[in-house]
Amino acid sequence: MTTETTVAGALLGREGVAAAVLDTLLDTDGHGALVLGEAGMGKTALVRHVLAQAGGRIRPFYTFASPALASVPYGALAPLLTGLTPGLTGTPTAVVRALMATLRGGERDGAPAVVVVDDAQYLDDASAAAIAALAAAGAAKLVFLCRTFPPPPAELVQMSADGLLERFELEPLDAAQSEQLCRSILGSPVMPSAAALLGRTAGGNPMYLRELLDHARGTGALLQRNELWLLVAEPAGFTLRLRDLVRNQVLLLSVAQRDALEAIALAESIELAVLQRCVESSAVDHLEEAQFIQVAADAGRTVRLVQPLVGEVIRSLVPTARSMAIRRRIISMMDARPATTGGLLRYVDWALEWGVQIPDEDILAAAVVGNRLFLPDFVDAAASAVSDPALAGAAKVELARAHMCRGDDRSAAAALASVVETDGRPATVRAAALLRGTIALRLGRGQVAVAAVAEAWSAAVPRLLAAGALDAAGADHHLVGCRLLAIQAAHAGGDYHGAEAELRSLWEGARGDAENRILAGALLAEVLAVTGRPLTAIQVVNDALDLLGSGGETLAHHSEFVLRRYLLALLNAGEFEVRARYVESFVESQHASLLYYGGSFHLAQGLGDLAQGNIAAALGLLGAAVEGLRESDPGNDLPMALAAAAYAAATLGQLDAAAAYVQGFAACDPARGRLTAVLSSAYAAAARAVLPGHPAAAAELLELATEAGDCGAVAAEMDILTLAIHAGDTSVAPRLAELAAGSEGRAAEFSLAFATALTARDAAALMRLGDDAATEGRDLPAAKCAAAAVAILERRGDRGRIHDAVRALKRRTAALGHLGEAAASSAADGAGAVVRLTRREAEIAELVHRGASNRDIAVELSLSLRTVEGHLYRMFAKLGIAHRDELAGGAYDVWQH
Repeated sequence: MTTETTVAGALLGREGVAAAVLDTLLDTDGHGALVLGEAGMGKTALVRHVLAQAGGRIRPFYTFASPALASVPYGALAPLLTGLTPGLTGTPTAVVRALMATLRGGERDGAPAVVVVDDAQYLDDASAAAIAALAAAGAAKLVFLCRTFPPPPAELVQMSADGLLERFELEPLDAAQSEQLCRSILGSPVMPSAAALLGRTAGGNPMYLRELLDHARGTGALLQRNELWLLVAEPAGFTLRLRDLVRNQVLLLSVAQRDALEAIALAESIELAVLQRCVESSAVDHLEEAQFIQVAADAGRTVRLVQPLVGEVIRSLVPTARSMAIRRRIISMMDARPATTGGLLRYVDWALEWGVQIPDEDILAAAVVGNRLFLPDFVDAAASAVSDPALAGAAKVELARAHMCRGDDRSAAAALASVVETDGRPATVRAAALLRGTIALRLGRGQVAVAAVAEAWSAAVPRLLAAGALDAAGADHHLVGCRLLAIQAAHAGGDYHGAEAELRSLWEGARGDAENRILAGALLAEVLAVTGRPLTAIQVVNDALDLLGSGGETLAHHSEFVLRRYLLALLNAGEFEVRARYVESFVESQHASLLYYGGSFHLAQGLGDLAQGNIAAALGLLGAAVEGLRESDPGNDLPMALAAAAYAAATLGQLDAAAAYVQGFAACDPARGRLTAVLSSAYAAAARAVLPGHPAAAAELLELATEAGDCGAVAAEMDILTLAIHAGDTSVAPRLAELAAGSEGRAAEFSLAFATALTARDAAALMRLGDDAATEGRDLPAAKCAAAAVAILERRGDRGRIHDAVRALKRRTAALGHLGEAAASSAADGAGAVVRLTRREAEIAELVHRGASNRDIAVELSLSLRTVEGHLYRMFAKLGIAHRDELAGGAYDVWQH
């Protein structure tokens, strides 16, 4: 690790603190600073940076306190007392004089002395009093670096209270700062979800994060794929350095405090009442005051360690026999099954480890929690331990969910075999049927397979009625579920015709049935969003989200089903900012899922940026999504990620990357669901339209648009027609305008204005529309509007207005991160011809590329100098550039087609 990296890490999120400390030291009225932060927060590196910035304006003196010197009077000040007469070491006045003499040494130009005391929490009382005397006499400015535990000496606290010391506390890194530090340390980009998970595991502590990165690389949990770092396993474990640091902190605690800390670390989370039965209450209070632990405000007053990594280290330091004794004591103090999720998991985990008999209901409940927290290995063990035949089917449901979390749909299907046909618990039959239908769709088995599941489910209802497990209302609940499963299969097959009225009836009729109302609402929202009514869809799906939020754990497994449809509605409505905030907040609240679903989350973010026209941002996220989905793809999202990344790369002129993504798309299994397959194929075709050697790509886009229309998918057809226009075929603009006129939302409004202006060849309207798009941060639509205006004006020969249009085009394409992008696929006139260079223009471009001057080109091609200049002027207008340097450095082979 370089010095630059260390300094950068120390200052992440602390730039303001560094500036304030420097101001305090340079201020003639300032006395000093008290900098607080736990071990590893970067206190020492920060003050070194501050002193380096101060340079010759101050005279620094360093000293260090330590536990070994804490009982030695003036022990911490020994480096500054070399001139003290040995017999006077016990005289405070003599000590202060000796300190002043040391600080006056090397005095220059009035630069003040600055005494820096590191680990000042260990400062002995005598040293603290002597330093306070220096401050009172104005002999030196002071900087104290203290951990939060043990607390600073009373003298320093009083100096801060009296205004003699400015107090600064270093806060943990947030998610963005953690990602920045990961990138700085690793030297290349990190998958954002991986950085978020690493940052949370490290508790925002920079040093802990560094140690975690080192360990994760060493164990292979953190790997680099195509210059992107990503996690392929939980970032567990720690380095020897971190172990020693934690052990030294623990040794400062009393025996009772260590006992309490070990119990909390082994339990990971424990109810306060249970903990207080196991250890001394005063020890718990001390640990909370010292910020080792935190007590939640929930019903059980759950106690957890502030730093997860500290817990992992402590668990490794506790001998096996002692660990078992502590765990047994904790279990013996529990009145019944723990009320908290963490307590339940530990309770069941320990019971399974020791072979202790506990109720199968408790084991099954823990398996449900394990799936909600994305702990498939735990679920495997728990589900396999359920021995009650009446609960065997429910255990298989949880086992199937664990397999699905890993993306192993075939094992999930095998786990659910015969559950619907034989289980006697209605809830288990329903859950198994819904899962089997989803798995059949994910495996590409189609509507026939789902229909067979629905038939088996329907056949189970009379059996359950006869057994007394269902009443009439319960039977209706199941039969509605059967119908909803069949409609879900129809949607996956691309059939959005005819189901809306039935779904609305089912949705409105299920007001007392939360689960069916959630599913019916999500499917109805899907129909509305797909058929051009996304604003109405958002209203419907919000009801489903409210029910999910109030339904607790029993409905949590439907979250992904509803989430995907909510994001679809927001995307089609053009509510990009709302969508981005929702995805960000969802990721923040679902950090346990990032290892498995990180790629899917980044795909959702990337598609939002792509639709908004923020192509450079989209490509970064889509590239991360591709790499993440190659490792874990529970939702079969990789084909869409590859296709969308190909289009983004092609749009930015990154043709090698685009070709690689297109090749990956062609090689992977097709997307599940007809509409998803159509859209992903459209993105891939739009990318190929930019690449050399794919003359049929533009025609393929029109075929895909027709297929989307056949499905009734208005929004998808609009998206594909827009891609076709971007590829140069403006003949489809009237159809786009027709669809947009009947659709809801901001995206439809823009498409209508864009298509109308293209149809009318209204360059002025296109320029205004582009300005509006640029103001909203929609870079690609802004560039396409400018490119279309330039093409219209160039074809008309409107030299008076084309200059302004070209300048606008240059600004827009620059915002995309690629000058001259529009030349690869610009909108042209009503004939739909792609803007391209003539043979003569291509010859001139080649000579410019070789470095020839205008005069050289004239001689080479036997043209007049004025003719060469005229060709260049028209080429600049076509390509959206303003200087020959841009022509010389451009992608000549793409321009020429």
